[in-house]
Amino acid sequence: MPATFCLIGSQALAYRAVVRAEVAAGARLCDHTQTHPLNLPQLSSSVISAQIRTGLQSVVTSSGGVKPLYFRAPGGNWSALVERIATGFGLALLRWTVDPTDWSRPGTPLIVTRVLDQLRPGGVILLHDGGGDRSETVAAVRILIPELSAAGWRFGYPPAVVAGAAAGAAQAG
Repeated sequence: MPATFCLIGSQALAYRAVVRAEVAAGARLCDHTQTHPLNLPQLSSSVISAQIRTGLQSVVTSSGGVKPLYFRAPGGNWSALVERIATGFGLALLRWTVDPTDWSRPGTPLIVTRVLDQLRPGGVILLHDGGGDRSETVAAVRILIPELSAAGWRFGYPPAVVAGAAAGAAQAG
């Protein structure tokens, strides 16, 4: 199953074996800043640049040399400056269209329902694998993949085009 992992640089450094396993499994990598500041757009350009650059370097180091293709702003908090700096590092902007807020641990059935309710052709599903117990998310994925596959959905990677926002992770067939 294609997956893109958005990595916080400090966490990537702490869990290098996990990052390398993601790469070995064929996953794509995404820079998600060095420390995940939710107020990224309010920071100075030099701090934004340092967050993205250091996150990028940490992911490359942790992965054994694989450069992330994408950048995702913490909390989806974008600004023109954040976009300009990220694309200046050669990173495509990764935005999601489906957010079941699995990070809040609402329960597996609600995660599944929210994904099914929000998913449209070209959708990008946001799910979390860090931040504590993710058993609800894992259980939801085990339900969603067969259900969406049976309904004719195809899964792929978002485009890694630096000129615009990424889209198209799931498409109706």
